[in-house]
Parts: sequence; structure tokens; C-alpha cells
Amino acid sequence: MVIFVGETIKGGFAREVLEKEGKELIFISPCAHIKEQKGEILLKASQGGCTNIIYDVEDYLDDPDVLIHEIMLIRKANGAEPIIYTPTMNPKNLIVQEATNKGIKRFIDSSQDMGAQKEQLIFCITGYYDKNEREDVQEIIEVQKKKEIKERSYKTIGVAGTIHRIGTTTQAIQIVKFLISKGYKACYVEVN
Repeated sequence: MVIFVGETIKGGFAREVLEKEGKELIFISPCAHIKEQKGEILLKASQGGCTNIIYDVEDYLDDPDVLIHEIMLIRKANGAEPIIYTPTMNPKNLIVQEATNKGIKRFIDSSQDMGAQKEQLIFCITGYYDKNEREDVQEIIEVQKKKEIKERSYKTIGVAGTIHRIGTTTQAIQIVKFLISKGYKACYVEVN
């Protein structure tokens, strides 16, 4: 059995694929927050051999970290592998970034044609993506690695004063000028 959490019309492509695979498809209506439907997902998944749960993430208003955390809790509770049905596989998509950070490798790109979506679903339910990396997922992982390296290369220096006109701005600007003279990139940001 496979569960599709989202609109029946959007998940219709999966019915044909799953019938050929001999699996039942059950729909759960969309909701703005995953916590509100978590009980229903767990109940339906426990009713008989659920192997995968497809989440249409476009319907949720939750922050990406909250959404993926809840999806991982549901996975931990019943063992059904999550498949993220996303409107884009753009490396800047925060939900896709968070999902790849948590080890989710199964995605269906809803912006592609039905044939491509069906093929991606087959690859997801057969575990193909667990053994073979997708180019778009690899690109997302590379972007994240570059972002981590860039963030680790930044240093922040804070200058604080407790009395009006003590010279914190002057001192901060002097530090920036010194760092620039030594060949570093530096900027001054005032947070008053």
C-alpha cells in the first residue's frame, strides 16, 4: 500500500503505476499543517503494509525544518519511506534542501510531464534512488557543501559599548580598515 497525502487530482498519476506494481493507493486530504494530520497518516499507514508515503509539500504552510522533522517522525513510527512530491527540484528549494539533509533521497518533481513523474515514482518505490544518485539531488548536496564551506570561512567580531559616545563605531571601523589592509574582505554592520 502507498499513501498519497495531497489532492486526489494531483496524485492521480500514481494510480496507474501502482496498479501495475500490484499496490493499493490511498489518499489523505491535504492540510495546512502536517501536525494536524499526523494521526490520520499514522492510522492509515498502520492498516496494512504501507511501504511509502508520498507528501505533496506544496500544500503545507509549515517551515521546512518542521515539515521534514514531522515526516521523519512518521517514518520512524511506521517504517514507510517518504517520497517528497515537490513543485521544483531547484537547489534553492528549502524543503528539498532540508529533506536531503535528513537523508531523504526520493523525490518526484511535479513540474515535469506525467511520463517523467511516473518514471520517478517507479524509481522511488523500487528503491532505485537508494542505490543510484540522481543528478538533481547531487547538485543540491554540492550546493549545500559549498554553502557550509562559505559559512565556516566567515568570522564575526563584535564591538560593544555601554556609554553613549564611547567610541564603539570608531573602533569597529578601525578593525574593518585593518582587516582590509591585510587583504581580507570585511564590512561594518551597525546593530543599534
